[in-house]
Amino acid sequence: MAIPIRKLMSGETVVGLTEFQTGDKIPSDYLDIPPIPAGDNLIINGDFSVAQRGTTFNSTTWRKNDDDSYLLDRWLLLSDGNDIVDVTQISGAFSRSRYALQAEVETANKRFGFCQIIEANTSIPLRGQKISVSFAAKTVTDKLIGNVRVAVLEWTGTADTVTSDVVSDWTGNLTFAENWVALNTPDNLALTTSEQTFKVENLTVGASCNNLAVFIWTDDTDAAVDDILQLGEVQVVRGSVVPEFVVRDDFNTCLSRFIEISAGTEVSYRLLFGYFKSTTELYILVPLPASFTSTPTLIQRGGFVLNQGVPSSVSGTVTSITVSKTFPNAVLIICNSTGFTEGAFGALGTNTTVDEIKSIIFEAEL
Repeated sequence: MAIPIRKLMSGETVVGLTEFQTGDKIPSDYLDIPPIPAGDNLIINGDFSVAQRGTTFNSTTWRKNDDDSYLLDRWLLLSDGNDIVDVTQISGAFSRSRYALQAEVETANKRFGFCQIIEANTSIPLRGQKISVSFAAKTVTDKLIGNVRVAVLEWTGTADTVTSDVVSDWTGNLTFAENWVALNTPDNLALTTSEQTFKVENLTVGASCNNLAVFIWTDDTDAAVDDILQLGEVQVVRGSVVPEFVVRDDFNTCLSRFIEISAGTEVSYRLLFGYFKSTTELYILVPLPASFTSTPTLIQRGGFVLNQGVPSSVSGTVTSITVSKTFPNAVLIICNSTGFTEGAFGALGTNTTVDEIKSIIFEAEL
């Protein structure tokens, strides 16, 4: 029986497949492992389908369109100032995916872009290896943006302790922040109103790389208000050639960096339960669908109250909520108010304000 074996040379670059017969002695420079699948994308949410924070971001949304802000899951908006572009998840823009990102200019003549930072556990094993990147992009008739550029960056500082705003100076050809270095020389890539896939291939990861990042930005400084960039199908792959983009469900992977526990617009709704460690502190162990790789920041949307007993015999407005400790698939939070009984059963509930989203968010992005 013939057995296909792939040959690995220096750096495990695949140079071909050879069929051996059963009983043949396999040379030491061959490994009996399957080829890397075409869809092995190192980018999370490369099709922009996961949108836990919302599908529209502007200067009035709860997560604003500010510089150095995570919007669609795992993706950073970087811009030369705040409120430079409104960002929206759209559908139907590209042929190999359902969703895409759209950026509409709100402040003229400013540069902006989108960046994803790849975790150290994925990046460090790629030292000395070849990687390649591709993405789809286009603009819109009568709302034309002329060019984009792309850089694959490597971080040589402490692993997973990165400067998320990779741009320190937007003038000229851009200056990247300290410890971020581009693996390629970015060139202008001319946009049209038709879908195009742009590729930068055969890049070598440095020996000191701790994190990788892909950054796609507009190099034009003459963008008018309402001009539009559409971006999608982003992938970074191991190897000297990028395959065709394949959609992957990354929702569960995104949960290791962002989780929202929401009551929607419900009023007087008991969301989480715990006990009063003291007269001012309600301790709650919150089970989570994924484990965070670092201690998350807690964000409170809307108003909450603490309730003692069910039905509530004592209630008080929450003054603060903090993360005390993290566990695999759980976090311990402390909710503060006054006037409760130590050791009593309690609940974190929503207030009576109508038409207001009320949720507890855990965020631990790079």
